[in-house]
Amino acid sequence: MKKKLLHLIPFLLLAGLTLYALVEFMTTTYIMTWRHYVAFGLMAINAGLYFFTFRAALLGTGVILVLGTINLLSFFPVTNTYGLRIMGYNTPEIQLGMLFLLGGYFALNFTLFVEWWLDFKGVKPGS
Repeated sequence: MKKKLLHLIPFLLLAGLTLYALVEFMTTTYIMTWRHYVAFGLMAINAGLYFFTFRAALLGTGVILVLGTINLLSFFPVTNTYGLRIMGYNTPEIQLGMLFLLGGYFALNFTLFVEWWLDFKGVKPGS
């Protein structure tokens, strides 16, 4: 149980950000965009998945974090994006907060993903 809770940390942080954003939208003059609606819907679906299939829900959290990083979803009331201009070409804009969460997600779940990959390939660790 403690091991699963460790893998849930990125999802719980996203859930906290979602609740914070909802409170901000209800109590201030911020206006929700389509990125917020889609993000909240995907979070609700992902939360339901955690009750049925842990693997699919954990992978779904990763997909949500990637979509948030590349600015297709937003979990903050005010969306701050950053991009670079290299030799006259603009790079895609990203959300740094989501990028840091994505890095934490991969750091916490890397060994679990390796175990799943080895199980999928039928390889036993240590052989």
